[in-house]
Amino acid sequence: VWIQQKSGKGIMALRVEESLHFANISQLKELMGKLELQATSPIDVIIIDASNIAMVDAGALQILQDMVEDWLQAKKLIFFVKLRDSVKPV
Repeated sequence: VWIQQKSGKGIMALRVEESLHFANISQLKELMGKLELQATSPIDVIIIDASNIAMVDAGALQILQDMVEDWLQAKKLIFFVKLRDSVKPV
């Protein structure tokens, strides 16, 4: 998973550069955890630019849903922006 990431105070914004599937979603989860640990202030807002995600398979979707639930329980705001029409129904 290739991610372009920018951070501001309390904000992590990143762009995923490929489709998400069971084989690579764990890389995304691990990398996001590392980025959060490296942040200079607590992350309160996560913005994911999904413009290059053409497809999300069922395995990746389940893990992504679990990630979102964890973030919501931690009182973080999550935004998925620039979703392609092929991904929106998911």
